[in-house]
This record gives sequence, structure tokens and C-alpha cells, in this order.
Amino acid sequence: MSPCIPGWRIKSDQTLRVGRLAAQTGLYPLLEYINGELVNKSKLNGKKIKVEEYLKLQGRFAHLFKSEQGKNEIKHIQEIADNNIKKYGL
Repeated sequence: MSPCIPGWRIKSDQTLRVGRLAAQTGLYPLLEYINGELVNKSKLNGKKIKVEEYLKLQGRFAHLFKSEQGKNEIKHIQEIADNNIKKYGL
């Protein structure tokens, strides 16, 4: 994954942090497939981070923190990340 500074509305010095958080939350797991077979994965080693921390850094998600509907959407996104962690044994 490669963060997009203008599209994601992040500061240029935050690109590495945002990219790492994407994986550390489980939302975008780092997986390696060869010929359709999962051969490697980057485990979280107990360092799972809530998706809120990943989303807060990005201006494109600012609206989610302003309403109850947005907070429910954040919960849904967290569920996706949690499911990825469970599915891939991260």
C-alpha cells in the first residue's frame, strides 16, 4: 500500500506511519502469495492497534468522528480489521 498525501489528506511526514498503521491495525494485512497459495504473513506480535488511530491521521475520515453514524462506521471498520486478524492468524 502506498499512502496518497493529497487524497488521504495527510502530512508528507506521516506517510510511513500511516502505511505501518494500516498493517498494524489488521485492516490491510501484509500477505505474500505465490501461485495462489499464502506463503508468508507479517504477524502483529501483540501490537494490534485500533483502527481509530489509523483513521484519525487522515483528513478523508474526519467526518466519521463527528456523528453517531460515523462512530458506528468506525466500529464496522474495526470488525473488518479484527476479522482479518482472525482469518490470517495475525
